[in-house]
Amino acid sequence: MLHRRDMLRGGMPMLVAVGASLGLGACREAPIYDSVGGQFVGNGNMAERESQIRRAAATQTGWTIQPVRYGLLRGTNVWRDHQMVVDIAFDVRTFSIRYVNSVNLDYNGVRIHSAYNDRVRALEAAILQTPPNAMSRAAPAARTPETVLGPTASARSRRLSEGVSALPVGAVPDPAAMPAGQTY
Repeated sequence: MLHRRDMLRGGMPMLVAVGASLGLGACREAPIYDSVGGQFVGNGNMAERESQIRRAAATQTGWTIQPVRYGLLRGTNVWRDHQMVVDIAFDVRTFSIRYVNSVNLDYNGVRIHSAYNDRVRALEAAILQTPPNAMSRAAPAARTPETVLGPTASARSRRLSEGVSALPVGAVPDPAAMPAGQTY
């Protein structure tokens, strides 16, 4: 009898540790978080906003973004044996991230594994911190022979480009009007 009591005393801490870990695992559920009314930083059109969301998702691990329709993207995040799918609705000023589906995240209609909320909040923060694409608003580069033909273009190619670009569209160069010694 004394031997059995010693076994129970020795096994009790292990039993408590297993029970506590099971209890802590259940605490990883939280009410589902939907990001609603996020305000974009700066000005931008719809194409720039879509690009902004895609660039933000690219900075976060596991996200793939697919277009659904104008102003709506579907984001999927996969890690280990978990998967989550969200819809990202947006206009030029605001965006929202809403739950669509999940796998192995214990969603019961109200509560979900806290990893879902962590990843939605991280995506939301990344979108808020990503500036709109300023490149599309920049003035186009000047079209010089170097930018059109490249720095290694021959002198003849540059002259040809300069002479032809001075002509109206569809015009053919007049050989009699060319400078002496220059041919096309």
